[in-house]
Amino acid sequence: MVEFTVVGFYPDTLQRFATSLEAKGPDEAENLCTQRYPGVVVCGVFVGCHQAVDTAEFIED
Repeated sequence: MVEFTVVGFYPDTLQRFATSLEAKGPDEAENLCTQRYPGVVVCGVFVGCHQAVDTAEFIED
C-alpha cells in the first residue's frame, strides 16, 4: 500500500478538498475517496502525503 493525496472540490459549494489515504494505486485512491466523500469531484491524485496550503500551519520569522 502506498500513501496518496487526493485533491478536488465540491461543485455545489466550490469548497476545496484534500485528503490522504493508503491505496494500491492512484485509481484505487480516487475510487476510495469518492466512496468516502460522496459528491467530491477529484482533480488530481499525488503520491505521498501533501498538506493543503490553506490547512498548513506556517511559522513566520
